[in-house]
Amino acid sequence: MPLRKNLKIFFLGAKPEVSQALQLVLKENYPQLQVAGCRHGYFSDGESELIVQEIQKCEPDFIFVALGSPAQENWIVSHYRSFSKGIFMGVGGSFDILSGTAKRAPKIMIKMRLEWLYRIATNPTRWRRFLALPQFLHVVNRERKRKESVNK
Repeated sequence: MPLRKNLKIFFLGAKPEVSQALQLVLKENYPQLQVAGCRHGYFSDGESELIVQEIQKCEPDFIFVALGSPAQENWIVSHYRSFSKGIFMGVGGSFDILSGTAKRAPKIMIKMRLEWLYRIATNPTRWRRFLALPQFLHVVNRERKRKESVNK
């Protein structure tokens, strides 16, 4: 099946200045890209319905949501049923990287798959998220063991 061309993309998230920079970078580097819309991620829960309507009018095929974890996943789960089409993806800090407002790790760290460590070192507020990982793994392991005992 051939890839359909002219797929439309909507970008939701990041700071207003990052969102604006993202649009400029994408337009300059990917002029063929069909950007249906771009909206920063600084909004209240009460504004979510207006944002859903804005996105619906654009009829995007892909909606990239960069609100940070778990906010982006929660937003997607709460609203994806409001759309007749579209693939949603939480993309974390990707808009910052794509727009050039945040730097990627040095190539050696990327090659060694340690970019996450670079992000934590350069943005210490991420430590809180990093510390949640062992707790998450504990819950997953406990659930796995529970299912194993039920299946015996």
